Amino acid sequence: MTTHQTVAECEAQLLLADASPEPDTSAVLDRLLADDMLMIGPDGRPVAKSFILEAHRPPRKQPFTSVAVTDQDFREFGETAIVTGLAEYHTPAGAFTLRFLRVWRRTGAGWEVIAGSITALAAT
Repeated sequence: MTTHQTVAECEAQLLLADASPEPDTSAVLDRLLADDMLMIGPDGRPVAKSFILEAHRPPRKQPFTSVAVTDQDFREFGETAIVTGLAEYHTPAGAFTLRFLRVWRRTGAGWEVIAGSITALAAT
């Protein structure tokens, strides 16, 4: 499998963890997110891995009914890959769209997110 294909599969696993009706998808995220990752949330503040894992344990903080990714772009830099895209999240209360950037690093155990940023987009 190429780097692009492997990272695309990891991205798909992240998406499934978000959109899954399962009450606990934290194990998938624990595997895919580096312990020391740097993530900036939609409010401009750092988001810890522990916060993301907790949000995907019962009871789920914000259950999504569906998540769709569009406008996805992949760039490879040796042992690193950068992915950007738009993610549209649907919840029982409504929908919102986020622009995301994730930096992936290849390790001996596979690929993991080491950094990222999420920007909330205004409703159109």
